[in-house]
Amino acid sequence: MSERLREVVERLGLLLRAEERRAAAELGIQPVQLQVLVYLDRCNRFSDHPAAVAEYLGATKGTISQSIQRLQEKGLIEANRDEVDRRRIHLTLTTAGKALVKSAATVDRLGRALAGLGRRGNAKAILESLVDAVQSAQEQPAFGTCESCCYLDRKGRRPTCTLFDETLNKSDLGRICREHDR
Repeated sequence: MSERLREVVERLGLLLRAEERRAAAELGIQPVQLQVLVYLDRCNRFSDHPAAVAEYLGATKGTISQSIQRLQEKGLIEANRDEVDRRRIHLTLTTAGKALVKSAATVDRLGRALAGLGRRGNAKAILESLVDAVQSAQEQPAFGTCESCCYLDRKGRRPTCTLFDETLNKSDLGRICREHDR
């Protein structure tokens, strides 16, 4: 049973990568560059720096550094120094970068396939549990959203991240965070 499940998950991964390569080619960029753009579109302000991008994608810092440089040259992302810690760089999508990510989403065949599943909620919970288990087995950070994080405090008037002692807005809750912990 576990061997067949592994094969199914592996096949799903291969299908995702093939679709990603197709979408990136249609958009005139490399697949890793598309991955960087999609991640930056989905991450929060605590996770928008080059090291987090590399860690999330499981890529080397050199690969991500080169990809970031190319994306900056293409005018798809901007790099800005943190106002408090000047050593830290925050990466943001430009208007053109956001448009490119939106274009990539229009060819999201997997998303359409998942939307067609009758048990979508069930499938989502099962896949999230699988990702959690694999990340734990590989001693990888969780990279989840604030909604499922143990640092989220909803007791006050506004949700707060107790790790950073920061108030969160509604859009923060669904964004990917490097510091996520269930």
